[in-house]
Amino acid sequence: MASSRVRITHRPPLRAPLSALLLLLLVATATHVQSETAKATAALKHFYEVMGGDEWTNSRNWNVGDPCEQGWYGVRCNYATIDGRTLKLELQSNNIRGKLEDTDLRDLQWLRDIYLNDNNITGTYPMYLCNMITLQGLVLANNQMHGTIPSEVRFNYNLVAFDLNDNDFEGTIPSGFAPMRQIDLILLRNNRLNGTVPADLLTGHLRQIDISGNEFTGEVPPMTGNRLELFYAAHNQLSGTIGDFGPRINRIDVSHNQLHGYLKESIARTQRLIRFNVEYNELSGTIPPELGHQRALLYLGHNYFSGSIPQNLSVVSRLYTEYNKLYGDLPPFLQSYPMNMIGALDLRGNAYWCPLPHWCSKPLGGNGMCDPCVTPKFCCHPHEGQGCSDIEISECVCGKVPSCCNDRWGPEWYIHVHSSSAFIFLVSFFLPFAFSSAHSF
Repeated sequence: MASSRVRITHRPPLRAPLSALLLLLLVATATHVQSETAKATAALKHFYEVMGGDEWTNSRNWNVGDPCEQGWYGVRCNYATIDGRTLKLELQSNNIRGKLEDTDLRDLQWLRDIYLNDNNITGTYPMYLCNMITLQGLVLANNQMHGTIPSEVRFNYNLVAFDLNDNDFEGTIPSGFAPMRQIDLILLRNNRLNGTVPADLLTGHLRQIDISGNEFTGEVPPMTGNRLELFYAAHNQLSGTIGDFGPRINRIDVSHNQLHGYLKESIARTQRLIRFNVEYNELSGTIPPELGHQRALLYLGHNYFSGSIPQNLSVVSRLYTEYNKLYGDLPPFLQSYPMNMIGALDLRGNAYWCPLPHWCSKPLGGNGMCDPCVTPKFCCHPHEGQGCSDIEISECVCGKVPSCCNDRWGPEWYIHVHSSSAFIFLVSFFLPFAFSSAHSF
């Protein structure tokens, strides 16, 4: 019986051409993009309706065709990105009214920047903004928004700029900002925020922070962040001393608070100081000569600084030391009119020695920016024959230091300086510096 053989032939599996796979991918991507584009267009139309679009200052091409192709005013598109488009919403100063939480901006998947400052937006901070992970810039300044800043803002880990200036937000600064490695700028000026200033904000990754015009209390944390360049906290209720300074910080404004103590020597670490404003506090001690190393704007007025003006402040661009407890001769760079400080100098309300330079003394025909001055006179006031209890300097003529001050009181005696604007105390070991050989009393 003849045997039969069955021959089995193995065939390779069917494979779709690579070009077909790419085509399918492109079709799927196009479909997804079309779907997201439709959602984004619907979200923008809803935004227009809810936020009073018919009354906007400029609504050119809105609700006509595709937002990017038709160039809706304030909608910026970038087709060079991998996802086909990146959106920016730039509608600042456009008479926009309404509540952001009533809009569907969450459906703008590619939204990267929102600029809605200088409008009439009300309501609270929308929670959906915290879930927009592509968001890099959020500027809602100068509106009428209120409520608290949610802690969930930490989920915007790509956020670079955060600006809520000039609104009515209250509560504390969320702790979630510090770990955000991309954050560069936080502006919260002129709200009703309170609590203490989070220390990690000034030691982390931030470059600029402005919290002026709020209700913050507590001390000023050390400004030692490696990237920190600007710290503004004026018009708050901060107390305590001013912390250390980092190497990059160049603009500081902590005026109109209740700060006290001396300025720390770490101010010398600053490499390019531009603006330093500590006016209207309760700071004391001498003016650090380190402040004169750069052409800074120095605002030191309305404090309790004493001593004389350091000579090396001649390089600063502005010098305001009005209404402190400064005394002594004006430094040589102020004896003649400092041309580099025209209109940028105020030394009033201290107790500089007479005569003052003619240019800054009103009785001598000047602008009065150094008045008043005092002419010292030493007077002995013995206590039951025990010698000099104190030396009084009043606005009269000069004289020699009385010999009674060499008695048993030794370093206990001090000087009172009386004038209409100053009352200064100097312990005796400062006298060699206060009364140099240039004076004969």
